Amino acid sequence: MKKTIFYKKRKLFIDQIIDVLEKNEDYKRFVKTDERYKEMMERNDQLTIWGITFFDTYDNKGINKLVKGISKLNKGKYDVDLTLRPKRFKDLNYLNLQYDHTSTASLAKVKLLDDMFIREITSS
Repeated sequence: MKKTIFYKKRKLFIDQIIDVLEKNEDYKRFVKTDERYKEMMERNDQLTIWGITFFDTYDNKGINKLVKGISKLNKGKYDVDLTLRPKRFKDLNYLNLQYDHTSTASLAKVKLLDDMFIREITSS
């Protein structure tokens, strides 16, 4: 209960700050004319993250759940390129025995259509 109250108050506070900044003419002039602020913003525009890698292991049941979950994603929000086929009733054996741990297979490529920060997620 307390978390939701704090969340609502925090959201209200941030919305009020944004409203004040957007309506304040002095702040708008400062942003347009201050050289130090412009340099900082140019440096921030050059910062990008090219990719983040997470590692996890699954057994066959986990892979089956993951494939079924990816196949059920909303087509309006995600462009899904799934290389494995989901089965409705029978669990498939997706994992092959590996002796040298060198093989990886592509599982899926999910493009997020509405997200402004994450372009795509690749799973293998």
